[in-house]
Amino acid sequence: MQHDLALVAALLATLCLPATAQVPVPSTDTTEWNFTGLTGDLVHSAYGPAELRAADGSAGQTLMLDSFTTTSMAGIPLINGVDATVLQFGPHCPNTLGYTLRPQTQVGNGGVGLLEFSLVFDFYLDANNTDAYQAILQTNDTNSNDAELHLELQTGGFWNDQNANAGGGSIGQGTWMLGRWNRVVFVNDYTGNFSAGYVNGVLAFTDNSYTYCYNGDQAEKNWILADQNCDCTSGWIANLALVDRLLTPQEAAALGGADAGGIFAATLGTNYCAANPNSTGAPGRMEATGSDVVANDDFHPAAVGLPNNAFGFFIASRAQGFVQNPGGSAGNLCLAGPIGRFQMQIQNSGAAGRITIHAALASFPHPSGGVVAVQPGDTWNFQAWHRDAVGGGATSNFTDGLSVLFR
Repeated sequence: MQHDLALVAALLATLCLPATAQVPVPSTDTTEWNFTGLTGDLVHSAYGPAELRAADGSAGQTLMLDSFTTTSMAGIPLINGVDATVLQFGPHCPNTLGYTLRPQTQVGNGGVGLLEFSLVFDFYLDANNTDAYQAILQTNDTNSNDAELHLELQTGGFWNDQNANAGGGSIGQGTWMLGRWNRVVFVNDYTGNFSAGYVNGVLAFTDNSYTYCYNGDQAEKNWILADQNCDCTSGWIANLALVDRLLTPQEAAALGGADAGGIFAATLGTNYCAANPNSTGAPGRMEATGSDVVANDDFHPAAVGLPNNAFGFFIASRAQGFVQNPGGSAGNLCLAGPIGRFQMQIQNSGAAGRITIHAALASFPHPSGGVVAVQPGDTWNFQAWHRDAVGGGATSNFTDGLSVLFR
């Protein structure tokens, strides 16, 4: 790096500054996307086996129209005051544009499809949008008929192609709004001929069902943000989750409204502090998996959404802070007080743009050069510091922060 790494290191060692509940992941095969970026035509998922791909490939028109960005960079409202990664999409026309979805799950009708599933998504459409529809879910392999579920923009409702009326029908009018973030939970039971929609935790409609999601071991595919007749507009989606079972009314209600932190609580800890976008165009994000129980010694911090093939390591402190561009970095330091560096576990982000380690709880690095043992009741805060390049020049950046209370 060509800026002053020594200054950054000194700051990390000596800096002393003052220092939404989510539903657990409902199944092993649940997949969630937070739209942090993609590799080729494959959209990065936060967890889970499903695949979401640009239908016309990495060089197609879908990705020429769409962009992975943040709410602040897009100039749209933050989600509950928090900047979030988003997919800015559409309009997807002709019907070869959009995203294909393959669940890749263990559950299904002999591997043919998911007869029972739930789809959750957080979306924003501009208040001045005058279009009629936005297709959400299409379960026709070739996208050659009407999508099963549309947003109906001018009524604040839905067009459900599974409606009891022949040819589908308008339903759930006045349950969501243009010009604000909304969370929709769509529950579909093919066997029971039942579907339901919830908006921001409140039941919006119940209806018939005659569709199911094709599963990943078949040639057929499902589509997202796509429709045969180009019933698509422009907008933003922050989070999307596919669940391979029916969410209960209680679970749908508990999911509430849109959340910058995602849909389900898949990782340990609480994210905090705004990260600056890196060279991918989106900020890096901290996660942690394993266990927050000290006796288990199974804690794995991870950083996602990093530039490909970038070196980085984790830093940790008991105190939170905020310093912009420390030592010439392009990012923000979100820690304060004595800061330890896991510099003996430097990682490379590879093609996935992700690094992770096993952080031994009995030997966290201490700024003095020694180690310190994590104790039950301790709260530690984590970031990843990584290499980056902007405008052809070498620099560094930071993820957001992650605060973890150990037990």
